[in-house]
Amino acid sequence: MAHREKSFWYPYTTLKNIAALERLSESVGLNLVQLCQGRHGKIADIGAGDGDLGFFLEKMGLSVDIIDNEPTNFNRLEGARILKEALNSAATIRAIDLDSQFSLARERYDAIFFLGTLYHLKNPFFILESLARMTRYCFVSTRIARQTADGQPLSQYPIVYLLGPQECNNDDTNFWIFSDEGLKRLIDRTGWNILSYLTIGDTTNSTPADPDRDERAFCLLQSRTVPALSASPNPIPAGKEAGKTTISWSSGDKGGGKVYVSSDGGEESLFATERQNSCVANWIQTGSSYEFRLYNSDHTKLLDKVVVTKLGKIAPTLRAFPNPVPAGEQAGKTTISWDTGDGSVGQVYISTNGGEESLFATARQDSVPANWIQTGTNYEFRLYNSDHTKVLDKVVVTKLSIAPTLRAFPNPVPSDEGAGTTTMTWDTGDGTVGQVYVSADGGEEVILGHSPQSSSTADWIKTGSTYQFRLYTGTERGKLLAETTVTRDPRQAVE
Repeated sequence: MAHREKSFWYPYTTLKNIAALERLSESVGLNLVQLCQGRHGKIADIGAGDGDLGFFLEKMGLSVDIIDNEPTNFNRLEGARILKEALNSAATIRAIDLDSQFSLARERYDAIFFLGTLYHLKNPFFILESLARMTRYCFVSTRIARQTADGQPLSQYPIVYLLGPQECNNDDTNFWIFSDEGLKRLIDRTGWNILSYLTIGDTTNSTPADPDRDERAFCLLQSRTVPALSASPNPIPAGKEAGKTTISWSSGDKGGGKVYVSSDGGEESLFATERQNSCVANWIQTGSSYEFRLYNSDHTKLLDKVVVTKLGKIAPTLRAFPNPVPAGEQAGKTTISWDTGDGSVGQVYISTNGGEESLFATARQDSVPANWIQTGTNYEFRLYNSDHTKVLDKVVVTKLSIAPTLRAFPNPVPSDEGAGTTTMTWDTGDGTVGQVYVSADGGEEVILGHSPQSSSTADWIKTGSTYQFRLYTGTERGKLLAETTVTRDPRQAVE
């Protein structure tokens, strides 16, 4: 990787999306990693860039397919292939044109991550409808707009804006910018329910193309098409009393449904009859195995199944997710989850940079957010028994720092008639606002753009001149973060 210039890599820090994905999951009582751990044993990261998110989730113990369209990927998927080798990853990289009748029809995933890609596709209805047949859960993010560039309102109408070829970031793969209601209508019409929904960026005056008025919608979707049967919790925590789990199911678009249960491989008995619902099973015993099966209405076709067990005494566990915490200007957030394993009360303590311990939480098992993680500091969380005499498990949490980037493409700018054009792409790396200035031939600096991350076209590059672009912190030319020099190739273009 050391032999690749920074300009080779996908310029946006996709791991910053993890905070939004966690918020979506937590708002409906789900754990992000557990949501991805289902009967199919794999997830997909579609529109993956260099595969950062997919490789990160693989480190969390998930099997991952990394999927993108090779001709339109930032570096034709070469970045993902280099990272796969460098990380000794088992992830599968698949080059698929999502605007075609793509060959994923037989694939099944526990979850699909589909971030920042919808507005790059010619047929967003087709892709969302197709994904609804492949997975139960899907995380989607896309750009939306509340008004046109001249102030005409969009947000209250279920409509979509078609971009001109160079209108947004000088990128002709940008097509559809939905209104807020338009995106929700599309989601409903393609067979999904919205479990949770949030927006970030300019949530008041966003427009389809202005880099300084960019709004993104993030949503967690559940398919109405795929038959699904689940149990939560599963396995059921250890304890002296009979265990309790909630069985939830939907027969999708298959009509009515029936749920049967078989204990330890014995004869089936009817548990519930409805197309979709949730019912409690409060008689789960340690040492037994309960297979719940979802059938169609006449009990002739098995649609889904899940095996439920109850834990005996298990090893104590203490986990942090995400860890490391993604970079950002604000204090980072991770969720500390623990289980003493035997039903006894445990105490979680924290030590910062090897200092004195302080009590963080007390419970047999729980999950508690720690929303004050700083870059450059080590936080050691320790799980003790109830009287604080024995360490049961521990984990060290850190926060990443990402280098700011400023890139020009192409550079040098090809020679041709008239002024040349390059696209400047930048990212402050920590979510704070930055300013990009340019100086021609050592002259006075003038501002090109300001935002945490964006792209802007410079269509005035002249042969014989040198242009110094600089990225600064804040809004008043604070600290210099990155700089790059742009020139124009003096050679004449070939006729």
